[in-house]
Amino acid sequence: MFLLRSLCFGVYYLQEEWGRVTGRKPRIPQAGTLALNSLINNRPDIIKTVQTELGTAINWVKQNPDAAAELGSEYLGLKAPIIQQSLQHTPLEMVSAADTKEDLEFWFKRLMEQNPKFLGGSLPNAGFYYGN
Repeated sequence: MFLLRSLCFGVYYLQEEWGRVTGRKPRIPQAGTLALNSLINNRPDIIKTVQTELGTAINWVKQNPDAAAELGSEYLGLKAPIIQQSLQHTPLEMVSAADTKEDLEFWFKRLMEQNPKFLGGSLPNAGFYYGN
């Protein structure tokens, strides 16, 4: 979850604000993994391993925020207390593109309203929304 700090109004949680102004769940798709179709089709074992280990990593971070903050500080150029504080406000979850297609398309359409050429002028095709 991203935070914006305002001198006048305090802290804003963008996901909560998104939910308020759109009438949807307070969740903005924020990250993703990509794979070539050839890898998906020819090596589903690799895809499954990546998905499994991402889920394992997310659970580990949730259960070990102090250690995760220390580890993150080694790679992110931020001090561990800053990472630790941000983890308290970051709803980590793993959701396949297929399971969140509706949220993704809603987000993409809002972006395309601002610039019709965004995403090449059209929504991604069905192959974009991988998931099991």
